[in-house]
Amino acid sequence: MRQIDAKDGETYEIGISNHGLGALHPVGVPVEKCVVCAKMGQTLTLANIPVDLQKQFDIGERETVSFIETAGSDIHTIHDYLDFENGSFVPFHRFADCGVTAYVGIPLTQSAMDDLQVSIAIPKTLAGATAIGHEAGELVAA
Repeated sequence: MRQIDAKDGETYEIGISNHGLGALHPVGVPVEKCVVCAKMGQTLTLANIPVDLQKQFDIGERETVSFIETAGSDIHTIHDYLDFENGSFVPFHRFADCGVTAYVGIPLTQSAMDDLQVSIAIPKTLAGATAIGHEAGELVAA
């Protein structure tokens, strides 16, 4: 699997990686083929947030967030979270495979914001479902 760094001005999908974690990947490219690595503190603008997640976390259909990594139970474990402007601190994997797109940075024009609304074919999953056997969204190094 190829890994690339997230680039400002690019839009990505959020899926579940082979490790059962939430992962950015290029639009139209399966997460199994390419994972995009966000940096700690990087600004993402999320779009197409499903209504159930909007209600659960008191957020809108579009939100600007900070990507945060926190230490897990040992030195080999990392948890990825999204820090919302309203104070919500949500595990990144909760936004996987439900149609949410992530633009790296803050779009400066309405046209760029409208482009985030592109329909993406997604598998039918329950919003908030976790990867098989993976509740916490943590990566354990081998």
